[in-house]
Amino acid sequence: MLYIIQALVIGSVLLRIEAFNCSSNEKCHCVDFEGKYFANCNGLGLRSAPSFSVDVIGICLVNNDISEFPTSLPVGISYLDVSKNSLRGIRQNSLANYKFLRNLSVSENELKSIELGSLRKAGHIIHLDLSLNQELTIEVLVNISHDLKNSTSIRVLNLEYLQCTFGTSFIVKQYHIADLRHTLLEELNLASNRINSFEFGVFSMLPKTIRYLNVANNVLSYGYYLAEFGSLQNLVTLNISYQAFFHQVWVQNFLIGCNDTRDPCNSVKTDVERNFTENSDTGEVIGQFSSSLQRLKNITIYFPPKMEVLYFHDNMYKLELQDFTLKSVDGPKLTHFHLQNNIIYSLTGPITGLSSVVHADLSNNFCSYISPKFFNDFQNMSFLDLSHNALGEIIENDVNGNIFRNLFKLKYLNLTRNRIVRLPDPIFRNLVHLKQLNLSYNSLSEFTIPINHKKELRWSLVIVILTATFSRILYRYRWKLRYMYYVAREKYRDNVQGSDVTGGESSYYFDAFVSYADKDRGFVIDLVKSLEKEHNLKLCIHHRDFIPGTGIAYNITNAIHYSRRTVCIMTSPFLESYWCMFELNMARMEAIYSREGENVLFLVVLEKNATAKLPFSFIDLVESKSYLEFPENEDVDESSAFRSKLGATLKSHDCEFRSLVTSSEQE
Repeated sequence: MLYIIQALVIGSVLLRIEAFNCSSNEKCHCVDFEGKYFANCNGLGLRSAPSFSVDVIGICLVNNDISEFPTSLPVGISYLDVSKNSLRGIRQNSLANYKFLRNLSVSENELKSIELGSLRKAGHIIHLDLSLNQELTIEVLVNISHDLKNSTSIRVLNLEYLQCTFGTSFIVKQYHIADLRHTLLEELNLASNRINSFEFGVFSMLPKTIRYLNVANNVLSYGYYLAEFGSLQNLVTLNISYQAFFHQVWVQNFLIGCNDTRDPCNSVKTDVERNFTENSDTGEVIGQFSSSLQRLKNITIYFPPKMEVLYFHDNMYKLELQDFTLKSVDGPKLTHFHLQNNIIYSLTGPITGLSSVVHADLSNNFCSYISPKFFNDFQNMSFLDLSHNALGEIIENDVNGNIFRNLFKLKYLNLTRNRIVRLPDPIFRNLVHLKQLNLSYNSLSEFTIPINHKKELRWSLVIVILTATFSRILYRYRWKLRYMYYVAREKYRDNVQGSDVTGGESSYYFDAFVSYADKDRGFVIDLVKSLEKEHNLKLCIHHRDFIPGTGIAYNITNAIHYSRRTVCIMTSPFLESYWCMFELNMARMEAIYSREGENVLFLVVLEKNATAKLPFSFIDLVESKSYLEFPENEDVDESSAFRSKLGATLKSHDCEFRSLVTSSEQE
């Protein structure tokens, strides 16, 4: 590729490829890539090319001020890019020394001529870029094709923008390209050359190896040359976009010396015309095409047999797509066509021969009419964009759903900005595979679309119902599932480590696990010290007894599981804490599923109204009075009595919270 030099230079910076000096100009950046030397002299303000070592095979001289084509470069050079310079012309001896040249770009210079014979000795060129030399004119194609007529290497020829933007239109004649017919050219770019038409026979004379043809941004009119497209046997992509497109007028447009009256070398032109024998089928093809046009219906256009992509967008043509038949030798191969941003005001059809199309863009065409038979031959289409049109009325009147009735495989339909006010119920009845429908920016207030034809939606409904049910079950038993997961994991760890846990009283490491919010830490520390000292209890609190490096959830479940009781210090901060509520719920699950319903959860209420904020699932603890209230007035005797009762409760193996609370109330 022509850009391989720039890519290697950028890569040398990013990948730290070792750079060295290979030029008389020290500012030129040279790299060794897989044993091949490439030099980059981009943007150095050079007026002439420096000298290079003989090992250099790629040179980038882009964006300098070189006016004469360099003739003293290494003879083994393969890649040469002299774009964006001030070259005036290419002479016969300019490329004489470069017999191994593969890629040459002289784009965006000031070329006015390419002498006949200048490319003949560089017969191994694969990629030739002469684009953006608007004083060169398309007539230079005669000399280029004559020099390359015996080339078996040329694959890409870029002749974009060889004419001034404004001026008289141009007709490509047979003599312009006749000598290219024996080459193996694959890509030809003739965009932006004010081409109005092609002489009949031009497409038949192009190399049969052409795969990509770009004639965009011209002023093409209709003519008999349209009947010749079928002769491009290997064409895959055709670009005919931006025809008769508006161009911005700049001051420099008036300063360019457009050479529109220039003629090609007369001897070459005469020689080409003398050796050209008109195709015997020409008259027959023109006759068939004329007869088809005179019928004004069922017009037949022959398409290249291998063409897959057609670009025909952003044109200033006002047209109606009528009754066309597209034919090709081996059946239709076209899969994508882009017709957006034109003035296709009516889709009348039917257009046959497009059964292979899967992607169609007809957006922004001022279209107000679609015939019920237009899409008859589009059975395999999966993508259709009709946005930014005026199809509201025709869609509203399609009460039988005939417009889209044959689009059985359509998956994406865009009807954005079509002034749609109402949608008939059957409009999408046959779109059984539709996955995405875009109706945004219309005037729809509400619409009803039956989905009984959407089999996958039936399954979707079943899936939605099952998912909702399953989610509800998971939410309902979320704490049980989480508890069972942590306990199972702990038991598995104990089995692996050979721990002997019997599950009886001897398996409890602590008399109680105290759950509290960090804001209540001072109260809890004093309470724990008192209980452990006066009642000889072994208590677990998270800031002291949790194992560092172990997950919080595992520390909590282990503390609850290996403690005889769980005491929760009920305050507002406790109820607002995620981990405190986690501890409360895990203790509840422990009581239900591991302690055979034994009430191991005990609440200590520090704030009088804290129990009123408890979740509904814990109301039974309040109603059964399985809690103890801390004295409000902080009387020493009452506080001492509180600690004594709590200590006795935690010391007891079979405590009765109700009797304890009742006795305290009686006192």
